[in-house]
Amino acid sequence: GLFAARRPDGSFADPLARDQALVLWGVSNLILAATSARDDYWHKAYRDLVDADDYRDLAARARAAVEKLPPELPVDRALAIEALGRYALVAKDGGRRRAALALARGHAEALRQVEDGSLEDSALAVYGLIEAGRLLGDDLYASAATRLFRSALRPKWDDRLGVFRTGGPITYTSATTAAVAAALNAVRWHGPADLSKEAVRLYPKFLETVLVRAGLLLSSPLALVPAEYRKDRPDAAFAHPALPSPEKAGTAPVFAGEVRYERGAWRVTHRTFRMAEALFLANVLVRPRDGRADPFLPADRLARLER
Repeated sequence: GLFAARRPDGSFADPLARDQALVLWGVSNLILAATSARDDYWHKAYRDLVDADDYRDLAARARAAVEKLPPELPVDRALAIEALGRYALVAKDGGRRRAALALARGHAEALRQVEDGSLEDSALAVYGLIEAGRLLGDDLYASAATRLFRSALRPKWDDRLGVFRTGGPITYTSATTAAVAAALNAVRWHGPADLSKEAVRLYPKFLETVLVRAGLLLSSPLALVPAEYRKDRPDAAFAHPALPSPEKAGTAPVFAGEVRYERGAWRVTHRTFRMAEALFLANVLVRPRDGRADPFLPADRLARLER
């Protein structure tokens, strides 16, 4: 009754709480896309290719797995809130929907107790609390996110370096970067006006430092942008001009495993590409279109949610 990674020899690894939430998020996303009224290429394609009802039983099993192996770490609780929220938006059965919302509330209550953990824990707790507030229609969680941002994240900001300090040598992975970007996006799009303004100021500076100056993004993705999108727009709208071309860098435009600041300079300490972390970061970095961004629960569905 649980989901687990498969090893190369075909055996199962031990199931992790995070695995259950990620499966629920992914399957619920398929149903969301297949039942969306959005009139863009990708959603039209999903409606043509995916029958949402084919995935509802799997989604219900994934929801049960999240309950059977509940997350305990702040990072995993935040991911579970988002996954349970997506499931609640697509569940046809009222009992299952209410059960998912109750689970999400329990994890949100736990995140309210987070004070000052690791940067990744604090950042994703901010994201999870803001999403919980939107999902449950409860300002209590948005207020907790605001307090946590002010007490645990903002004091770590180093304006000279353009990053949040991580403790010890300043180190960023794709996962850490995604957590911070998710928190900043949550605050700038759904936070109070004063903090939103601050997050708007910090967001581009943070990304330029970590992705470009620190080298987490190993080469420029400009070549991947179709010519029709680049028409009448500067290249800088799609890729930072300081990033080397893939030919010059000798590698594809992917995220490195880790960058670190020490002895007054940034360097790539691990070049290993980690698929799951990289995909999460890539999705978090997607800019909103018409007020919509994939890492956040869709407002139109929330407006119709029966709680």
